[in-house]
Amino acid sequence: MNLKSGDFQKIQHETLDNIVASTYSTYIQHLNELPNYNKIQFLSRMYLFCGKEQAHAKLIDLFGKKYRDKTQQKELIHKALLYDFPVKNSATKRAPYLKKHPKIRKHALVLIEGVLAESLFNIDIRQEITSIVGGDELHTTYEDIMNDKESIAYLSTYAINFIFLYKLYYLGETIDIECVLQQSQLLKLDDSEEFLLYFYFITHCVIGASQFYQNLPAEKHLDIIKPYVSDLITKLNTDKIYNLLHLDCKYETLVVAKICDIDVASIKPKIVQETLESFYAIQGKCYVIDQKYVNNMETNKLSLTDSQHRNMLMIMSQVERHALS
Repeated sequence: MNLKSGDFQKIQHETLDNIVASTYSTYIQHLNELPNYNKIQFLSRMYLFCGKEQAHAKLIDLFGKKYRDKTQQKELIHKALLYDFPVKNSATKRAPYLKKHPKIRKHALVLIEGVLAESLFNIDIRQEITSIVGGDELHTTYEDIMNDKESIAYLSTYAINFIFLYKLYYLGETIDIECVLQQSQLLKLDDSEEFLLYFYFITHCVIGASQFYQNLPAEKHLDIIKPYVSDLITKLNTDKIYNLLHLDCKYETLVVAKICDIDVASIKPKIVQETLESFYAIQGKCYVIDQKYVNNMETNKLSLTDSQHRNMLMIMSQVERHALS
């Protein structure tokens, strides 16, 4: 969506509570404008993390039949295996590692479908996953990545998501989170691209340990990962890192800190102020955009769909108490 200057207007003098409520209302009212992936991502987080039963009811209405039907379950798995998506963040640096592990992203997508079926609809589709993908093939993907430390570091979220999904969801086993986290030290934090990979590596270890917002991470996992999250917050307090990160990342920091029960008083006021300055009415819809895109005239990144991930995290970051069991 390429917008003209008259299509978006900053809304001033709003309270944070009003911004959160208005944004949630905007996405619920205009849900039909989002692709299915964005619908499920937004509604699932609103239900699992924020405890909004309205979101769960909409999920059941929109997707319950699809996830309960055996034929459609298989179609979901096949679709995930065929999905071809662009590499985000450091595409050039990550290319050789993706070439070494060509199936890892698609296998992670399949397992995410399983987690959604379980956490949202109480349906276990692991048997269908095994029959279509193959338990041996998933195990090979796991063994290959665990024996390639550099790839774990540079694939970052792609590796982390698969490792946690395979161990915690598919196998129902515990995970050596310390062994995984150690690989993040292979990234060079003075390189801005690699710092972003490091950032997502750490935050997705927290998200993975919560099985994508199903539960609080195990206490032994929290004890290991908390120092890494605290260090991210310290780094975010520097102007260099704060200005490097998009607003999505800042909200994601607040969310994982909330999961880990880590104090964010040192950085939250700055993020709140940026939120107050980033609330816009865009073609009659009110939500938070990233000022970087406005400053750079990247108006193609201001749409309701392109802003969904940011606004979802914004709402999650501001709930008083998350709904994780």
